[in-house]
Amino acid sequence: MMGAVPNPNGTPETLVPAGPGNVRAAKHAVYSDRLREPRAQEVADVVLSAPWADEGLDAISALELGPILALIERNDEAIAERTLGQRTQKLVDQRLTASRRLTELLDRHGLTPHARADWTAKLTERTVWQEIREQVYGRRDEK
Repeated sequence: MMGAVPNPNGTPETLVPAGPGNVRAAKHAVYSDRLREPRAQEVADVVLSAPWADEGLDAISALELGPILALIERNDEAIAERTLGQRTQKLVDQRLTASRRLTELLDRHGLTPHARADWTAKLTERTVWQEIREQVYGRRDEK
């Protein structure tokens, strides 16, 4: 070890240490939960603002959905900045995995057209008990 100064030919008096929360080397936040957190919270808040969302019951999966979408956005930025290579393939694989999980969570929250159509169909279809009642009593129950 040469001494206390990392670069003995440098000028230690002009060196400025990185402050708290150093993000100098961060490029796209793919590997930083801390840098993705504001966007993740924003997404979770939007999900919980849906009229059918319950802040108590849906909060856990909404808080999972936020980081996944933030990760996908950062992955897209990182992929766009790179040329094809092994590291890019890892980012693409990570993005595809996150996309599958995102779709699954969006469906659970009723945030895709298919999920909303399915939910509406379930609310409007007659149940087996309604069919039996109609056959037994010869009338149809009003909804």
